[in-house]
Order: sequence, then structure tokens, then C-alpha cells
Amino acid sequence: MSKGFTYWKKQHDSNSLDEFNSDIAGLLWLKVKSITRKGIIDEFISRYSYEIEATTLNSQFKELFNKLSETVDTSHEQLKSLEDN
Repeated sequence: MSKGFTYWKKQHDSNSLDEFNSDIAGLLWLKVKSITRKGIIDEFISRYSYEIEATTLNSQFKELFNKLSETVDTSHEQLKSLEDN
């Protein structure tokens, strides 16, 4: 079973960051956190037609991570495309 949003948030908040380097879901969590912080989450959601019900950034972060973690490899490619533009 994959580790979820709450697990990764706990790791991040406690500065237990080593596992992020070796877990593809952990890397995804960091990438989604990054686009949330940079304010480009709306661009990403729009580009890939994700439907997000949450209205606050923290809730959008959690909802988007949960959606993206269903297809981690594809999600990494989509996030990478933001870097390429």
C-alpha cells in the first residue's frame, strides 16, 4: 500500500526528509508542494483538466496529491512538463 498525504506531511513537518529521496510518491508530494508554493497550481490543474473541489491552497494541495498519486509515473511526467515551459 502506498503512503498517503498525511504520512508525507508528517515526514516533512518533522524534517525526516531522507525517505523523500528514495520514494517516488514522496518525490511527487514534494513536487506538488512546490507548485502550490509557486502559485502555479491553477495553471497545472487547468492544463491537465483536473477537477479540484477545494478552494484553499492547503486543501488543493492535498486533493491534487491524492489524485496524482493514483498514477504516479504519469503525474511526474505532467509535472516535469511545467519545468520544460
